[in-house]
Amino acid sequence: MKNLGTALVLGCFYGCLEVPDTTALDSLIVRGQGQSEELESLRTDLEELRMLVEQTVGMYCGHTAANDGLWATENGYEVAKAQCELACSNSPTAHVCSAHELTMSLQFGVPVELPEGGTESRGFYTAGVLTFDGFGDVAGDCQGWSQNASDKRAYTLIVDDPKRPSTDQCSEELPFLCCDSQR
Repeated sequence: MKNLGTALVLGCFYGCLEVPDTTALDSLIVRGQGQSEELESLRTDLEELRMLVEQTVGMYCGHTAANDGLWATENGYEVAKAQCELACSNSPTAHVCSAHELTMSLQFGVPVELPEGGTESRGFYTAGVLTFDGFGDVAGDCQGWSQNASDKRAYTLIVDDPKRPSTDQCSEELPFLCCDSQR
């Protein structure tokens, strides 16, 4: 990849616009006139970068059913992972998505969808950190996905357009968003 730096910048630019492939670069190549060779090289580099990211970072592969029975266990992370394995064609490497994996999935045009549920479709993802959310509460992973208390919050992705992060009470019966690096 001789144009890796440029590919990274354009990869984010095109990914942030949720362009799922390099067809946008193809039109630039046609219009580029004297620079078509450089643009073709850049398109190739960007496609190589996409493949590398998809091999090393988990991408969205599905979702679990609503997690109404998960919360009674001390090993919530393990139980959630097992549910994601089932949701992603029994893949042993499937797991609850991290914020980074969901962001990369969206940037590379991987569809993140859920069946409609109420006014918005949303699902839990793993943050791995505790932070104060916009409601003045501490948000995290519901004590390792083991607490369903309404006074605790966890991170969710609202998958209606526009897709955006949020937080919900741990008592919400929402699915987990699942990612897999081997999809």
